[in-house]
Amino acid sequence: MVNASTNALLKAQKAFEGIAEESGIRNEQDVIDLVKEVRAERGDVYICE
Repeated sequence: MVNASTNALLKAQKAFEGIAEESGIRNEQDVIDLVKEVRAERGDVYICE
């Protein structure tokens, strides 16, 4: 038996399947670059190692 939280997460995962590939995100560096871009647009100050 699956509880409600697990069920919700499984539904979310299914809904997002393939979205990364469609957005051109292929690896960890693409994710890092996307986060940097979003933070820059928002004006957030951050330090990335």
